[in-house]
This record gives sequence, C-alpha cells and structure tokens, in this order.
Amino acid sequence: MTTRKQSATTYLHKKILVCGSRSVTALPDEVCKTLDKIISSQVNILIGDADGVDRLVQKYLHSKRYRKVTVYYAKSGLRSNIGKWTSIRVAGNYTDRDKLLCDKANWCVAIHKGNSRGTKRNIESFKPEAVKVFIL
Repeated sequence: MTTRKQSATTYLHKKILVCGSRSVTALPDEVCKTLDKIISSQVNILIGDADGVDRLVQKYLHSKRYRKVTVYYAKSGLRSNIGKWTSIRVAGNYTDRDKLLCDKANWCVAIHKGNSRGTKRNIESFKPEAVKVFIL
C-alpha cells in the first residue's frame, strides 16, 4: 500500500516544465491554480527566460516565494530571472534550449495561444498523459 508520504517523496525528484507563448499578457486563474498545486507538491519547476508566459510564471512563483525553480536560457544573456533562481545557459539557440528542457522534465504545463511554434513543439515532445495544455 502506498502512503501519502511515499507519494510526496516520489515527486521530490520530478521536474515539470512550464512554458508558453510570448504573446500572453496575463495568467488565467486556472493556470494559477495549477501552479499552486505544483508548489504544494514541491515539484522542481523548469522554465525559460522569455517574455510572456515565462516572465509571468516567474513573477507568480516569486510572489509565492517558491524556490524550486531553474531558469534556462540560450545565447549570450539571461533575459529574465525574477527570483534569482539557479540559471543554466544552454549552448545553441532557443530551440536547443526548449529541446533540453523537454528532455529534462517529466511533465509539462503549457499555456498556448495557438501562435507559438515553440510551445507547440514542446507539447508534442511529451506523451499526452504527461502534459496539461491551456489554450487561450
């Protein structure tokens, strides 16, 4: 029989990618509720450094004082790391960064406006049961 403590321990080494369109200007309430569940589970969050969803989620996580966040960036400079979390530079371009993020994560939460090829690629990188998509 699996106890609640064992289940929580299972999540400690899991990683979830949160990604989305750069054109998103606000996080819907249902996305915030999902982020709150992730925070309460103490899952490690992987995120990029772009405008839009990346920056909005960073602001939200910072407002919650959540520390289990790693920001990945490409090219020469980190564009956004609001919580001063651990950051990792990826050699190559933003597609290479996204590919690495998808490889490292167990699950994905994607906020997609329908216009982002990168977010679409990220969604397609995961098995359907390992991704939660919010379409705006």
